[in-house]
Amino acid sequence: MVVIAGAAASLEPPIAASCPAGTDCERSAEVLRRLGFRGRTCLDEEQVRIANKVFANASAFA
Repeated sequence: MVVIAGAAASLEPPIAASCPAGTDCERSAEVLRRLGFRGRTCLDEEQVRIANKVFANASAFA
């Protein structure tokens, strides 16, 4: 709903929260990208690497 509301208001897509410990961060980021998020906050260098990989080619309103 956040993505849709933002798009309706002509805002850039939102950034998602960081990946919780013990989860598959790459898969989670891919789902978020498909849902329309443009990135996510990160807790460590590995999450930064994953976020850059997944969101690097995401269009503004994917």
